[in-house]
Amino acid sequence: MTINTIAKMAGVSPATVSRYLNQGYVSEEKKERIRNVIEQTGYSPSPSAQMLRTGKNHLVGVIVPRINSEPVAEMVEGITRIMAQAGYQILLANTSNQVEKELEFLKIFRTNNVDGVIFMGTLMSKRHLTVMRSYQKPIVLLAQQEEIIPSVYFDDYQSAYLATEILLKRDCREIAYIGVTLKDRAVGRNRRIGFTDALAQYQIQPDERRMVETQFDMEDGYEAVFVGSGAGLPRFMGIPGESLVGVCSANEYLTRINLMKGYREEYDTPVIKSKAVAVVGGGNVAMDAARSALRMGAEHVYIVYRRSEAEMPARKEEVHHAKEEGVEFLNLNNPVEILGDEKTGRVNGMKCIKMELGEPDESGRRRPVAIPGSEYVLDASGRRSPIPIEGSNYVLDVDTVIMSIGTSPNPLIRTTTAGLEANKRGCLIVNEDTMQTTKDGVYAGGDAVTGAATVILAMGAGKKAAASIDEYIKAKA
Repeated sequence: MTINTIAKMAGVSPATVSRYLNQGYVSEEKKERIRNVIEQTGYSPSPSAQMLRTGKNHLVGVIVPRINSEPVAEMVEGITRIMAQAGYQILLANTSNQVEKELEFLKIFRTNNVDGVIFMGTLMSKRHLTVMRSYQKPIVLLAQQEEIIPSVYFDDYQSAYLATEILLKRDCREIAYIGVTLKDRAVGRNRRIGFTDALAQYQIQPDERRMVETQFDMEDGYEAVFVGSGAGLPRFMGIPGESLVGVCSANEYLTRINLMKGYREEYDTPVIKSKAVAVVGGGNVAMDAARSALRMGAEHVYIVYRRSEAEMPARKEEVHHAKEEGVEFLNLNNPVEILGDEKTGRVNGMKCIKMELGEPDESGRRRPVAIPGSEYVLDASGRRSPIPIEGSNYVLDVDTVIMSIGTSPNPLIRTTTAGLEANKRGCLIVNEDTMQTTKDGVYAGGDAVTGAATVILAMGAGKKAAASIDEYIKAKA
């Protein structure tokens, strides 16, 4: 099923269907026709396929000047909440008020696979405007005002004026002003003008000795930083066929079902109607995805895991419940390619290779080793039949593949912060006793250190880091 088929059944052009699927303008009458056809056929485009076709992947880049600033953190929280309600995730970039980093991230997001950018800049320059003018995707300027760029900003002048006026009405006459550089038009210049204009209304001459500029960084009071940015980036295997329609991450699948209410057919983003589903992975999230797929009506759901059941990271109760509900386990198997229909671009099988256990790796679990000549294909009928390739080969059909092989921390913090080291999985390296990273004064905990784990472990790491930060600051006093 393609958008051409949907267009023909709805009596509209493929371009109209594409606009409908990507939130473009479509008349209400045509929307209704397309919606009815989608509900009748159960058609649901894969976000991976949509990304390849339209460049959209429900990811928005957010560039901020200093994440440890409370107002900035609150704005990021609000952005995250609204984006999540619309089915989007954010990719956060912290610039530490460095102009070169702002320009670097603007250029990175201009070429990377984000659908748009929210830029909270500090010092707007001609270089910033040149980069932003070259954008071919939406960009919104936050907390600054530029006529040529869509902007959402505070009235910094009025806020400073009113704050000063409140003090003046209380008969305060010797008022100090602490601000940032005047090169920052909003927070620096506009606030300072608001302050001095309020004084002028009361015939008070500003005293330059009481007007101070600061950077509001670690040198001006912040003595330590805690990184708890989590690990929300889904991993894929990097095998052929992962861009086919019907392939998604467990994060996406569960988000679409729950947050986006994909289980309800009247919603605009229903999940694909699957007959047979392969869930790749052996953790708790894999069990959630497999059991959810059964609830969504799949006739066959398989857990494909490269180690044995004894090595599965999922809780025993989760495995037990999955088996009880009818999930089929294919342990000691590993995908090598996802197969698809050349005409529709949809998944119609998954080629796998059988594994055997070798010596334990660094995790303590025995390492899986491929068995030569054991390749077979997983397809949607549930049948095993020989196919003409060397070795013992079998076919078991699937029409949906859900990748649940873990998540990684956001790479931007570690790749842009000198002295902050990470392991091969992209997790920050810390002293397990203190939670201090390889950079002095910077601590970390939770999934950013361990990879995807539990809330309890993250809470424990946060408490341990808080105690260490307290000792660190006291020792510097």
